[in-house]
Amino acid sequence: MSPFASAPWPLKALLGGLFGLAGLACVLAVGSAIALAGLGQFSTDLDPAAAPAWFWYFRGDPRVTRWLAIGISAACLAALVIGIAVLRAGRRPLHGAARWARP
Repeated sequence: MSPFASAPWPLKALLGGLFGLAGLACVLAVGSAIALAGLGQFSTDLDPAAAPAWFWYFRGDPRVTRWLAIGISAACLAALVIGIAVLRAGRRPLHGAARWARP
């Protein structure tokens, strides 16, 4: 049994929320990187801290909103594929599953 399995439910909820926020931050970062690349603004002298302000300033531009939608959609699709792969790669029994076996 893992330490996470025996943890109380408030700790599990807190860790799940933290992992969810971290995943959301990753999806937003990848989505904005895709949008910046699509708009031709991705370069070596790019300041990552200034990117949200740049998106906010140009939020009314249809090209920016379209590339943001494309970037975040692609990042969500990649996160979904990775999540399905992680869930499908669950731990299998060591010696297989027999109908007559007891735990």
